[in-house]
This record gives sequence, C-alpha cells and structure tokens, in this order.
Amino acid sequence: ETMNEDDAIREWLEDCAERLHRALRQSNFNTAIHEIYLDLVAFGTAALFMAEKPTIATGGFPGFSFLPIPVGTFVIAEDHEGRVDTLGRKFARSARAAVTRWGDAVGPKITETAKTKPDQMVDILHFVTPRTDRVYDSAGQPKRGGTNMAWQSCYVSMADKTKIEEGGFEEFPFMVPRWTKTSGETYGRGPSHTAIPDIRTLNALVQFTLKALPMGIQPPTIERNDSVINAQPDLSPGG
Repeated sequence: ETMNEDDAIREWLEDCAERLHRALRQSNFNTAIHEIYLDLVAFGTAALFMAEKPTIATGGFPGFSFLPIPVGTFVIAEDHEGRVDTLGRKFARSARAAVTRWGDAVGPKITETAKTKPDQMVDILHFVTPRTDRVYDSAGQPKRGGTNMAWQSCYVSMADKTKIEEGGFEEFPFMVPRWTKTSGETYGRGPSHTAIPDIRTLNALVQFTLKALPMGIQPPTIERNDSVINAQPDLSPGG
C-alpha cells in the first residue's frame, strides 16, 4: 500500500500498462483470443501460445505473437497448486518449412523429404515443462542462457525421433484457461458438456424427421393382404 501511494511508482506502472496494451493491439491477440473463446465454450479447455517475434535487425522490442493450439493436439499437467505448468503438443509443418526454420537439425528423413516432396507435412513434438536441473552461480542466481531458464522447451522430430531444438522460457509461455472443473480434474468442462444430452436428442429428432419426410411424400404402395407371395414388401419411399 505504501508503494501504491508513491507517484513515481504509479507513473512507472501506468507507462508499463500503456506499453503492454499498445503491444497487444499491434499483435494478433484479438484474432487469437476469439478462437480461444470458441474452444473454451465448446470443450472447456483451451491453450494459447505467447512468444516474442524474431528479433528485428534495427534492435528493440519485435512485438508479441499469439498462436491458438487446436484442441486434441495437446496434453497438460498441473503443479501442486493446480496451475498448468506443463504442456506437450504435436503439430504439422511442411518439410520445407521445417528445414527453413531448423536446418539440418530436423534429421535426415525430413531433410530428404524437403528435397523430394517439400510440401509434404511432417509431425513435430513440442514440450514445455519446469526445469529441474538449473545451474546457479556463487551468488545463488541462475546462470544465463537458453538452456538454463525456468522452463525448458524441446522440439522433437517424430520421423527421426531426434531432438531438433532445446531452449527455454523465463515464464510459462502458454495460457491454458479452463471454463470450470471439479476437484481432481485437470481438463475443464464447458457449457457444451451440459448441452450434450439435448444436442443428441435434437440430432436424433432430425434424423427421424428426415426419414419420415420421403415416406410422407412418396409412401410405399398399399397392397391387399396375401397379394405378395414369396417376397418381402419394399417399405422404402415409393416402394
């Protein structure tokens, strides 16, 4: 509370807030978060990857980049406080795009595929989890470097079963909202889970209606009793 009353601190916080809001407006956040809301309502769990764009030649902050992770392509795990701190995902890229980003590190199979079938999709595994083997200096501070950050990040080629890239993040780069969940659950539930019984009932009703319509328009022929011998009457529309 004492710091909140300091004008210099309040001005600094206001400046930081304006910078962050400006950076969000200049990014694809609005488009990405809309997709996240759709997944969250439908499936109860969503994931959004947030990172900085590649450093620009002139220096300075390059801006934010947001990537919605499709439901069904990722798995998550929580820490002891119930916060999501681990995410693994599988995604597909063209062999050409994979080689453009990682070079020969993608492995011989993807490298060869990029030469013969550059547009063929290849599977990449990306896993981010807290780093448990951080190295500290004599002052008790973690040493700098991409492979010694708080969260470790690893890309693996599914074709070659080889590690493509290893790095890290100072903060968990995924936002994983869950609409609601009960104790002991990791994945969330959304409004669609409540509506599933009604949705299935309506779908069954539509199916019955679609079956009844042609029967009403083209009813089967009505025959006298015993007029059909050694044959099964055709009860389809117009039969």
